[in-house]
Order: sequence, then structure tokens, then C-alpha cells
Amino acid sequence: MIVDARRALPADVADVDVCIVGGGPAGISLALGLERCGLSILLLESGGHRETERSRDLNRGASDPRNSHEPLEENRRRQWGGASAAWGGRCIPFDAIDFQKREWVDSSGWPLTRAELEPFYAQAMVLCEAGEMSFDAREALPAARELVPGLDGDGVVSHPLERWSPPTHFGTRYRKRLAASPRVRVLMNATCTHIQLG
Repeated sequence: MIVDARRALPADVADVDVCIVGGGPAGISLALGLERCGLSILLLESGGHRETERSRDLNRGASDPRNSHEPLEENRRRQWGGASAAWGGRCIPFDAIDFQKREWVDSSGWPLTRAELEPFYAQAMVLCEAGEMSFDAREALPAARELVPGLDGDGVVSHPLERWSPPTHFGTRYRKRLAASPRVRVLMNATCTHIQLG
């Protein structure tokens, strides 16, 4: 079920196993996965089916250090489907260093390892409609040669591949499935402003 929170709220909206904040690729993927596990889900999306100036304003913010990133409202979308409404479809896995604590990067380090995340890449590729879960030209294209003979070495490699989806707009691609699900309730125009723990 997908409803506009500005018009009416289902009577059982709070009686769910899991509440997901955000109807972008991550939120939609999570809802689809938890639905398969038999859980009931409430998915809150701050925007509507299309981005508005008002919802775009909610994405404004500042990066730290200043000017280290493009304006936050440029590549994110506060709408159904989130950033997948604007992306080009590029899919690449995280590098090992992305998971490591680095003294020169504040708040670096992940609470999980690359190996723990690895099993989920195949499902992500299916959801993104981006082909095989192979990001190494030596495996995907066995006949391919090194781009520049002798170039590869310490710190330089030419075998990583990027995969590209059509690009898949998650809101469009998975809307009917979530709307028809008896386990998923999607509230559009429902901005989360506070999370109460405990």
C-alpha cells in the first residue's frame, strides 16, 4: 500500500515490525528484502512521486570541510526513488580501504568488514539490473589484455570494471510490487524529524 501522509493515515500504521526512513535505493531494497522474510514494514518517504522545490530545500546542508563536496541538494533527491531518480547507473563495490579506520579521516572505519558485505553484492546487482557481480576484467573478459603493457604494478591497476544499470529508477521499477504487498505500507510526504529509542 502506498498512501500520501498529507491525506490519510492507515489505522494500523504504527503496528509494524520495522520502520524504514527513506524511499531511495537503500530503503526500497531493505523493504523488499524484509518483506521476503515475512516482516511487516512501514517505509517513510519525505517527498512525493516527484521532487518539488520544497522537498529539494530539505536536502540543503553544508559539507565539512567547506567546499569539499558539491552542494548536498545536487545529487540527492527527496522523492520516491531517492537518488536513483538522478543517477547514471554506475555500480562499483567499495574498496578495502573504505572499511578501515584512517587516522587522517574523521569518523572513518566501518562496524562491518568488506567480507561481511560481500555476499550482498549479487542481490544488489539484481535490484540495480546491472548485470553480473563481476568487477574484474580478468574474470569477466578473460581475453582482455592489460590496457598498457607494463603499466600495472604497485598502486596502479587497470583490471577493475564498473557496471552500469539502465539506469534503474527504484521508485518506478519497484512501485507496483510494494504497492501490492500486504506487508509493506509506504507513506509519501512523511518527513521523519525525530527517532525515539527505547
